[in-house]
Amino acid sequence: MQRIAIYDLDRTIVKTPTFTAFLFFAAQHLNRALWWRIPLWAAAMAGYALKLYGRKAMKQFGIRLFIGHQMPANRAEGLARTFAET
Repeated sequence: MQRIAIYDLDRTIVKTPTFTAFLFFAAQHLNRALWWRIPLWAAAMAGYALKLYGRKAMKQFGIRLFIGHQMPANRAEGLARTFAET
């Protein structure tokens, strides 16, 4: 059985965007301070809205900003599962 996780940035799949919510959730569960990351993320979203870069670049930046550069697969799976259950 293959498992997939879908995080919707612009509400094309679900009623509310889930990507930013997941980033905040993950940062809190990884005990990473949010206060200085939120303004950077807001600026990144503004740049995306202005079409300065694409969705892929913005998502990669958000993951690095809130989660970090590397995470073991089992940790990522557990984090995604916990987020989906909330």
